[in-house]
Amino acid sequence: MTNHWRDIKNADLILINGANPAEAHPVGFQWFMRAKLDRGAKIIHADPRFTRTSAVADMYLRIRTGSDVAYFGGLINHVLQNNLFHDEYVRNYTNASFLVKDGYAFTDGLFSGYSATARSYNIASWSYDTDPATTFANRDM
Repeated sequence: MTNHWRDIKNADLILINGANPAEAHPVGFQWFMRAKLDRGAKIIHADPRFTRTSAVADMYLRIRTGSDVAYFGGLINHVLQNNLFHDEYVRNYTNASFLVKDGYAFTDGLFSGYSATARSYNIASWSYDTDPATTFANRDM
């Protein structure tokens, strides 16, 4: 589990991907159910297999094995296109506002620093743009 039980019991929406906490964490799963029954939280379960977790979910998404990248890409696109994220939280408590160095790029399917002859990357440009005085990442706020 990647979230603390406190986060789960206080959630409005619980998205479970490729896991079966109803069977793998039966004692902890009480917090999923408390959120659902006491607070009206919705549970969405995405997994190729229908499990006990699927049975109590408000929505079961049967994704094909190996389609995770397409599924998450579509999910992220939907959230971004419809402004369904908490902007203040994302700006202040994640690295989404951190600026990367000017030399970093993604062109023609390759990241910056790729050497075709060596068939490897020089990752020197793969870091944040930092303030020399503090070494903290500069932010786009």
